[in-house]
Amino acid sequence: MLAAYCIFYKLVVIMDIILQQNSDDDQVEDLLDIAFGVDRHDKASYTLRRNVDAIDSLSFIVKNRSSLIATLRFWPALVKDEPLLLLGPIAVLPELQGQGIGIKLMLHGLMEATRQGHKRVLLVGDESYYKKVGFSRDVVKDIVLKGEADQNRLLGQELIKGSLRGLKGTLKNISG
Repeated sequence: MLAAYCIFYKLVVIMDIILQQNSDDDQVEDLLDIAFGVDRHDKASYTLRRNVDAIDSLSFIVKNRSSLIATLRFWPALVKDEPLLLLGPIAVLPELQGQGIGIKLMLHGLMEATRQGHKRVLLVGDESYYKKVGFSRDVVKDIVLKGEADQNRLLGQELIKGSLRGLKGTLKNISG
């Protein structure tokens, strides 16, 4: 199903997705502040990113000439001792939202995560949007994110079929 999404969105949105470099950090942080506000670090999902680096090979950006227009990162996380990926944040410049850039960026990231051998991905967001790329609440209903007011916003996707089956517990930061 992921491949079908990719074919569709490849026809709709033509753009170059590249790996984020250290020199992009300031632009990425500025875009995230625009998209989520400067208080975004207070959100429950950010506790999973504290003292942890994003996965370099799964940190992507989209540029228009030298200007950053979108970003997506994946982070390592755990449920019990089982590793998984945390997707996000993903952000697109407000004036370019609704053009399929975010969807294509996520599909690219998910395909690359699969290619690299990752089994499962979780995120915090609205299921009505993220189901477009295969995320669901049903597969993570036994997983909890402490501090998240609405646990229904915790969504998951199995990159390998059955990889979330039976996984129960608290989503946690890999640094302890």
